[in-house]
Amino acid sequence: MLRFPIDGFARTTVRSIALAADVSPGLVIHHFGSKDNLRSECDDYVIRRLGELKRTSIAEGTYRQGDAVAAMYQLIEPEMRYLAWALGSGGAASDHIFDLLLDDVVAQIEEYQESGFITQVEDPRTLAAVMLTMRLGGLVLHEQLSRTVGFDTLSPDGLMKLAPHMLSIFSGDLFDQRVIQDAATALDEFNQQTKE
Repeated sequence: MLRFPIDGFARTTVRSIALAADVSPGLVIHHFGSKDNLRSECDDYVIRRLGELKRTSIAEGTYRQGDAVAAMYQLIEPEMRYLAWALGSGGAASDHIFDLLLDDVVAQIEEYQESGFITQVEDPRTLAAVMLTMRLGGLVLHEQLSRTVGFDTLSPDGLMKLAPHMLSIFSGDLFDQRVIQDAATALDEFNQQTKE
């Protein structure tokens, strides 16, 4: 997993993967069959790992503890860098990892609705897709974002520095509630007119 974001898929050799894992190239091929299969396994692992950590954080309430969140960011830095690379590389492989993420976020939304952690939504898949593309934009454009803010936004420290800004956006605290209400009213009126 670590070699792909550093060297790119085409330039990453089975030999370099085996060297990083301290195994023989033959063992890599025996276990995964091909470099393409290894990438697919990496995709699955990254999505599973991030989803498990998020679910654990919410179940245990550690998302409320700054030191626990910082520790989690330390753990997931390789996964975040892999995800940024995988999504930014384009093509069917990027579509595959986006679809895996989307399915996981939809499942999380449904779980959190049942537990009362989030409010009920009518269309979890569309909500998940919108949330995901908003969040992933910062990953795919992390080089531009890092240059703009002056720190590595994929590093654990960088993720902690971004967290208050992300929270402000996702919590709805950025806009005055009257602005939100006016926008919601305008949308309701528009939707009513289109139904008539």
